[in-house]
Amino acid sequence: MSRFMSGSSDRSGRERSLGLVRGVLDFELDIGVVGDVDPDPLKMGGASVGSQILATEYTDLRAFTLLPEHWLSIQGGEFGQTLFVGQDRVALPPEWKNPDFPFVRGLADGSILVSDTSFDVSHEKNTWILSRTGEVIANFGIGSAAVEIAPLEGGLIAVAYHPMSAQRFGHRVEPQQRTAIVFFDHQGKLLTTFNHEAGRSNISAENVRCMTRISPVELVFIPEKLVNNGQEVENPVVFYHCATGRTVVFSAPFGGSEAVSVARDSSGDLWILLASPEGFEDQVIAFDPARKMSQYLGAFNGIFRGLSGYVSTTSNLGDASLGGLDESSTVFGKNLDKKLGKEQGPRESLLSGGFLAQEIVSEYNWVLADSNALPSRELSAFEGSKDESGPDLSF
Repeated sequence: MSRFMSGSSDRSGRERSLGLVRGVLDFELDIGVVGDVDPDPLKMGGASVGSQILATEYTDLRAFTLLPEHWLSIQGGEFGQTLFVGQDRVALPPEWKNPDFPFVRGLADGSILVSDTSFDVSHEKNTWILSRTGEVIANFGIGSAAVEIAPLEGGLIAVAYHPMSAQRFGHRVEPQQRTAIVFFDHQGKLLTTFNHEAGRSNISAENVRCMTRISPVELVFIPEKLVNNGQEVENPVVFYHCATGRTVVFSAPFGGSEAVSVARDSSGDLWILLASPEGFEDQVIAFDPARKMSQYLGAFNGIFRGLSGYVSTTSNLGDASLGGLDESSTVFGKNLDKKLGKEQGPRESLLSGGFLAQEIVSEYNWVLADSNALPSRELSAFEGSKDESGPDLSF
C-alpha cells in the first residue's frame, strides 16, 4: 500500500495548489471555441518555453505565459472549423465534419495530423496529414474510439483506443480497437499493436483510459485492465518503449485517472503524475514507483490530457527512459543520478511532462509539477523513510 503525504492547507482547511505551476495559453477568439491544441514541434524546443521562465525566480513562480504562435490549434464550431498554425489560418480538408472533439498533432518534420472524430466518418478515412499550408500529404482511417494520438520517432503514430466507450455511443468495434494501442505509419498502414508486441512477455491490455508520449520513442498509459502472466494488475500504469518493445508495469495507489504524465523531483528522480484519479476529482497526485509513496500536488479544473515535456530537453527525457532499466535499478536509467544530477542545467530544466487543461473555451493551461514539491529520495534516505525494496520488476 502506498504512503500518502498531504499537501499544504490554508486556514479554511482547503488544499492549496502549491505543488503546481502553470503556463497560460490564451487565444483571442473570433470564430467560436478551441477544439484542440498541440505544441508546434518546429517552434517548441527546450528554450522557447524555458526562456520565459528563466526571467523569474523559479521558486516564486506560480504561472507564466505561453505564446499562441508556438502552438497548433483547431478553432471554430459546428458550422465551421479552421486549423491554425500559430496565428496563421490553414483550411481543413473539404470532407471535415467539424467534430466537437477533434485531434491536432504536430509531427517532427513539421507536417500536421488532424483527425475527425465525428460519428458519420468514424469508419471512413477520418485522419489527414497536412503540410503547413494545408496540402494533403496522406488520408487514412483510424476508426472510432481513439482516446489519444501520439506521433513518435521513426514515422510511427500511436493511437490508443477505448472500445467500451465506442460501444456505449453506438460505434461498431473493430478488431484493432481491442489491442489497446495501434501503431500506424504516415500513410495509415497498420504496422503492429501493443498487445501483439507485449504478448511476447505475456502482457495484454484493454480499454486505454489515457496515454502520453514522454519521449520520442516512449509512452506511458493507463488501461482499464491489464493482465501480466495470467494475473490482473490492480490500477496498472504502463511504460512502453516503442523501439525496443520493453514494457514495465506498475501498480498505482489510485485507479481511474483521466490523464497521466511524468515529472522529476529536485534530484532528477522520476514521478508518475495522475490527474483526477478515483476519489480525487480535478486533483493531481504524484506517485514515486520506487518508494511506493504518493504526494498531493494540488487541484486544477479541466485537465484532459498528458503533455510531453518541452521545457526539458529531449535528451533529458530520453535519459529517464526504459532503455537503461534493469532489475537492480530503482529508477528509470541506472546512471540517472549522474546524468540528471550534478550535470543538469538550471532548475527549470527539471520541469517535464504535465497536463493540458481547459477551463474556458479560449484558454488552455499547461499544468506542471513543481519539482521542489516532490520529496527527493536523498531526503527520504536521510529521514530513514526510503523503501529499499524498489518497484516490482519481477516480470
